[in-house]
Amino acid sequence: MPNDHTEGVIALAKRYLIGLAATLLLGCIVAAGTLIAILKHCAWHDPLFRLLHYSWTAFLATNVGSTGHGFANSIIVALLTIVGTVCFFGYLHGRDAMKKHFWESAIIGLTVLVVVMILIYAPQFVWQVGQAGYDNHEQSSSTIQHLSEFARRESELNHNLTEAQSKADNWQQAYVGVSKGERIPDRILNSEQTDKLHDQLLRLARDSKSKEFSRVEVTSAFLEDRESSQLAGQLLKVFQDSGWVAHWPTSQSKGMKDFFLTSYPVHVLIYTDGSAHNADWIRLTLNDVGVDATVPEQMPPGIKGTVICVGYKQFP
Repeated sequence: MPNDHTEGVIALAKRYLIGLAATLLLGCIVAAGTLIAILKHCAWHDPLFRLLHYSWTAFLATNVGSTGHGFANSIIVALLTIVGTVCFFGYLHGRDAMKKHFWESAIIGLTVLVVVMILIYAPQFVWQVGQAGYDNHEQSSSTIQHLSEFARRESELNHNLTEAQSKADNWQQAYVGVSKGERIPDRILNSEQTDKLHDQLLRLARDSKSKEFSRVEVTSAFLEDRESSQLAGQLLKVFQDSGWVAHWPTSQSKGMKDFFLTSYPVHVLIYTDGSAHNADWIRLTLNDVGVDATVPEQMPPGIKGTVICVGYKQFP
């Protein structure tokens, strides 16, 4: 007769097995709920099915060395082997013995088959899913890198095309100018010059401790001159885009007009009633992008603040 200790161990083992079965059942319920939630996300279906299909195909080819039909045939062979074994057992020991042990033998054989297949193939399939995910990530990264490189090269080509078009416009203006007796082509800032000037002006505005330093007027000495007014308009836009407080004066005083008519200013002149050091920084910045600029000692009357004045490209 079993003692109390043995009965207690058996009861504890039963409770443990019941708890384990309940845990497995709960895990199956959670897994089923997760699967249902995934199936409700229709946008996931195509990528998920492609991943599983790719993983399954690679699993069959790499680990099983067969196809889907061949894998199914191996399972059918195993099942028929179990049935054949039970029938052969009945042939040797009689139909009564076969009927007595048929279901027991079939369940044991089927259980062993399922357990062995899970132990052998499940880790290999999970590994293949991970490998497929890694391969897909590498392929996507390679495609993204290729597209990024293509976009970068396209941007460079567009930049070079814009610069070439700007240079072509300069040469065209030079040809027109020479045909009119002019020696210097029209001053037109190309995209490379405007980008470089924008960056340098932005840096100057940030580094300056005085807000008045980044406050300028941009104008043309002779408003009727197309070429100088065009360059002044380009400079004004770059200064404004760089965060400077830049504007075009509404009108010129009579004293300023008389001063320009008698001096005939050429290139770009920077007048200021403040620190010449600040004006010199602007001059160096303009010269660095190919715009000839100077800070003259003599100023027209009525200058307040800093005025960038575009004169003729050459002496008339």
